Amino acid sequence: CSGKTTAEAYLSEKLQYKGIRVFLVPESATMIITGGVHDIVRLARKDRPKYLHAEKQMVLLHMDLRRRFNELAKGFPGEKRVIICDRGVMDAAAYMTEEEFKALLEDCRIPFSEALDSYDAIFHLVTAAKGAERFYTRENPARFESVEEARAADERTLAAWIGHAHLKIIDNSTGFEQKMKRLLAAVCRVLER
Repeated sequence: CSGKTTAEAYLSEKLQYKGIRVFLVPESATMIITGGVHDIVRLARKDRPKYLHAEKQMVLLHMDLRRRFNELAKGFPGEKRVIICDRGVMDAAAYMTEEEFKALLEDCRIPFSEALDSYDAIFHLVTAAKGAERFYTRENPARFESVEEARAADERTLAAWIGHAHLKIIDNSTGFEQKMKRLLAAVCRVLER
């Protein structure tokens, strides 16, 4: 509940206005959870092998979708293009132990450096559960966390991306509209380099 879905639409509109074709890679976790693994929380607690299998499929689906969108973007030469991923491979590290994540990457044949550094920039939108609690909701069918659990997941997710050369944190220090404007400005700085 950080505003990612709204941010994708906002960025798409604003960047298209600037003459940039925007490709949006959907979140694989939501696809997997709403596509048949509704009990992901129970699996995480009570059936680790099934849970880790689901997480592996999320990572593989993300990588497949990323490849397809990269190929799609190549079909538009001469245009300014950007590919925005709802999440990235390192996000999976927030939901498992370090050993489990290392084994997942190995099993998927994804080098750690690729998992971390194959994105031009990372924009971490801080959950509403940290600083904008009254706006935290569970409207997304794939969101199960309480406010406290969402804060902890947010911190683990951010920690997973520490070390990326272009990690930008977009916090809740302003209202939501300003949060979106700060995100757009940060994305534009990356696109201009």
